Amino acid sequence: MTTEGKSHPGRRYCLRGQLNEARRRFVLSEGENCIGRTEANSLVIPVPQVSRHHARLELGPQRMELSDLGSHNGTFVNGVRIKHAAVEPGDLLGFGPVELRLDELDAGDVDLAVVLPAASRTAQPLFSSDEDTSMHVAPSLSGLPGQKSRELVFPDGYVAGRSHAMRRLYKQMRPLLGARMPVLVEGETGTGKESVAQTLHLSSPRHAAPLVAINCAAIPSDLLEAEFFGIGEGVATGVRKRSGKFLDAHGGTMLLDELAEMPLQLQAKLLRALDRGKIEPVGATAAPVDVWVIAATNTHLQERVEQGLFRRDLYHRVAGYVLPVPALCERREDIPRLVVHFLKEAAAEDDKALAGVTHRAMGMLSSYHWPGNVRELELEVRRLAYACTPGEAIESTMLSESLQNAEFAEPCVQEEESLRLAGQVRNTERRAILKALEHAGGSQRLAAQLLDISRTTLSRKLRKLDILPRHQPPPGP
Repeated sequence: MTTEGKSHPGRRYCLRGQLNEARRRFVLSEGENCIGRTEANSLVIPVPQVSRHHARLELGPQRMELSDLGSHNGTFVNGVRIKHAAVEPGDLLGFGPVELRLDELDAGDVDLAVVLPAASRTAQPLFSSDEDTSMHVAPSLSGLPGQKSRELVFPDGYVAGRSHAMRRLYKQMRPLLGARMPVLVEGETGTGKESVAQTLHLSSPRHAAPLVAINCAAIPSDLLEAEFFGIGEGVATGVRKRSGKFLDAHGGTMLLDELAEMPLQLQAKLLRALDRGKIEPVGATAAPVDVWVIAATNTHLQERVEQGLFRRDLYHRVAGYVLPVPALCERREDIPRLVVHFLKEAAAEDDKALAGVTHRAMGMLSSYHWPGNVRELELEVRRLAYACTPGEAIESTMLSESLQNAEFAEPCVQEEESLRLAGQVRNTERRAILKALEHAGGSQRLAAQLLDISRTTLSRKLRKLDILPRHQPPPGP
């Protein structure tokens, strides 16, 4: 507790703490904030030991003062019972048995960037959850033989990207529909390579036939051959006849996931099966198969070839067309849409009504580099939904430690985009601003002086370049 109790014009404050075993946040208004048990108060604490009109917290331009209103169980500041006292951010304010901390809010954690249906519609979101966030069903194919549709049909629940990187990927996929050309899908772990393969299958004339996936890294090498090609009856005692994945996918599509991990010995047999269009089950006669082969890998398969870990002839057999799936940091524009989708799913599973996501929280989610890509983002959003109190919004303080400690998000730029003059100028400008902010300890005022530009110009560039400093000290005089 202090005797100063100074308030800063333009700052926003809240009371934060546990209430009825749930984490709550009460955003305070300038002027009088009446606190008590009844609905007549601006801040309602529905606890029997809190008086109907318990206390008043005044936030003025020159003072922050808490006053007790004759409550039965007392009003406290940092454990000391008071009648009137000046307070400041960080103080613990007690109302009977309820203790809440007075915190200063970042402006971005007051308003919502994403408003879910349960939230008040008085907020003005940058991105509304009412927009179409899934786009998961395109016009269906008729399936007529020989028909080559150029429409993509996405798997149920898939969130189609609208970023430049994803639109380019979809443009590359369309000419492949209806073709027999083998496709190699390359991308980092968690980028959604399997969803790309599913989209290709659902969009092709083979969509009515099975899509059979086999993870080449998850099955022991001594069992892979039987899994691929099947096994005949009576090969060994107790061994039952098995058709194998290739026959299961006959007429449809075969997804060879993590193909780079396939043992060299099996690579030779796979190459022979693809070349001949026949498989040779263990202990049985050869059988013809008709499959469209889509392979996926999180490594550059060509590098594995150069290292002698993958057959060159098999590489050319499966890499008829290479589809590179962009990392999430290359498609940041899609992050808000993905956040809304995962948040809605998690809230529905937990039967929890959430208000939405604040501007600052969404900004930090959008600027993070996401080494685990979409999969990591989904896990983070589901964790946030689980931790968030029903009826409340997800704010920046709830984000995981890795995001909290990410001072500045470096851009993830694709090579061909980095060659454009505008892109080079943007990246150079961004690096200069990040360096200035680092030298200035996050102070925008000092950073503007180092860059020899005005504070207003710096603020505009920060918004334009999506630079989100983690810590911003109060502006100086």
